[in-house]
Amino acid sequence: MPPFFGQKSSRNLKKVGSNRLRDNSIKNIFLNSLIFILTVFIGVFVYSFSTKQVHNRNSFEISFPPTSDPPPLSTIYQNNPINESPIEVLNGCGIQGMAGKFSRFLREHNIDVLNSDDADVTYTPGEPGPQQFRGPVHCAEPSNDGLVYVCDRGADRIQVFRTDGTYVREVIISPATLAQGSTWDIDFSPDDDQEFMYLADGQNFKIYIIDRESLEVLYTFGDGGRQPGLFFAPHSIATDSQGNIYTTETYEGKRIQKFLYQGMQPVTVRDRAPTWPADEL
Repeated sequence: MPPFFGQKSSRNLKKVGSNRLRDNSIKNIFLNSLIFILTVFIGVFVYSFSTKQVHNRNSFEISFPPTSDPPPLSTIYQNNPINESPIEVLNGCGIQGMAGKFSRFLREHNIDVLNSDDADVTYTPGEPGPQQFRGPVHCAEPSNDGLVYVCDRGADRIQVFRTDGTYVREVIISPATLAQGSTWDIDFSPDDDQEFMYLADGQNFKIYIIDRESLEVLYTFGDGGRQPGLFFAPHSIATDSQGNIYTTETYEGKRIQKFLYQGMQPVTVRDRAPTWPADEL
């Protein structure tokens, strides 16, 4: 049985929210009054000062020391060549042929390109994935048993490596996602064996609970929305020592949510399981 997660009662949230609104209203009244007084004071001061200067017929003059015209970039480059700085171009940001074009441009300008790999990083659902990261590589999380789990977001996959870079295996998550990809960030359950892996999917607006040994998706929770328990582009995910999950949301999400660990339970809903009790919905 996998772990399950939920959020606090809405009654408690309403009570805490009403107290916070009352406290915030008092603070807002005080701050608005203070800002008004300062604004009036500054306005009076500026008006008095400017009137005095006009009456005294004083003038102000601002001058800057003369400077020579800056040299064009081409002159800077000719006088300071950077052909002693070898670089390596491995990927064209997921665009076929871009790495080769960029490498040729650099070599034409006397920059030493050690290696240029124009590998095909095209991702097509249902077909074998590219042999290199399609990108963006959006996370890289080491596990307790010496493996590294990498989010190759543009190819909808999690790839597993050893710490020396040796490829182990991979799993495709929601392969028809495309767009921004499905694999945004991962973290592990806090037990020593890290039995479970949690994946944030910012394109499909949900969290996956995954068996780390088999890489099988056990169930998901969340959906698109602004209410508690829903998501607008979940970007990052983390766990604490008690097994609770924390998520952040990007773009217009702009919030952190906490999901309480509620023990191991049998799976009854495999996709977008609710995080609130039925009597609270």
